[in-house]
Amino acid sequence: MINFLMKNEICDYTLKTNFNKIEIKEYIDNYYDRVKFHELCKKCDKYGTLWSCPPYSFNVDDYIKNYKYAYIIGTKIILDDKLIKETKKEDVIDCTYKILNEVRKRLEKMILELENKYANSLSLYAGSCLNCNVCTRTVNKPCIQPETMRYSLESLGFDVSKTAFKLLNIELKWAKDSLPEYFTLVNAFFTNTEIED
Repeated sequence: MINFLMKNEICDYTLKTNFNKIEIKEYIDNYYDRVKFHELCKKCDKYGTLWSCPPYSFNVDDYIKNYKYAYIIGTKIILDDKLIKETKKEDVIDCTYKILNEVRKRLEKMILELENKYANSLSLYAGSCLNCNVCTRTVNKPCIQPETMRYSLESLGFDVSKTAFKLLNIELKWAKDSLPEYFTLVNAFFTNTEIED
């Protein structure tokens, strides 16, 4: 694993990122349950309304087996104690989305750069697509930004909680009535090439 810290003074959080590599076959054998997670996706109000979410028109099993390695990228967003204490209960949801979306956009840009560097590779985002305010899937039209739209591990059927805990040594935490000490975003990079640095 590789760790690095980044401080954002304006938004009062620190980023700590861990990386871990696993062969796709082992990852599928131990962390993949498409049927289980598809059923959970059906309970989401975004189901069938985003191109980045199920149901898919392609065979997911075949899609992910095209790769040899999965690089799991876990980013811990460690919140400043002052931010946690001063955020009111009614502001928790807005604050959560603001922080997560800001960090996600930075990470997604970085991971897409890897795709440009490594042929036959695939970026997977932490959560559903943020490209458009209203997805064209809602009006039965093709994605208008396919060059940057990507799927998430959970939407394809991977257990993200188990992935974070077992492969990154991170327990996922959630915002409820107050902000947690940290949030976690789990991205992935599937490739047929081993990445050395």
